[in-house]
Amino acid sequence: MIHDPDQLIWYLTEIAPHLKVVWYFGIHWNICLKNRNIGYNNLKFALAQRGCEIFTDTNSVVTIENQRPNSKDMRGWQHVVDTVYKLKV
Repeated sequence: MIHDPDQLIWYLTEIAPHLKVVWYFGIHWNICLKNRNIGYNNLKFALAQRGCEIFTDTNSVVTIENQRPNSKDMRGWQHVVDTVYKLKV
């Protein structure tokens, strides 16, 4: 498991350069998925520079209140289809 943003970028650059899509899913939307070391806020520009796109499915994440993300939580994301969103960078 990777916990460091530099490790993730190195892995995607050196080991798996063919990967161009990163999905975020799990619990605690704002704490873990958004703001932690490998959260999308910390990696969005580095991933975009590599040509990666970041996606999530609101059916696969919950907030700290154990709820699905709402429109406030999804600021900065573009609705793609159904419950799938793409991060705007």
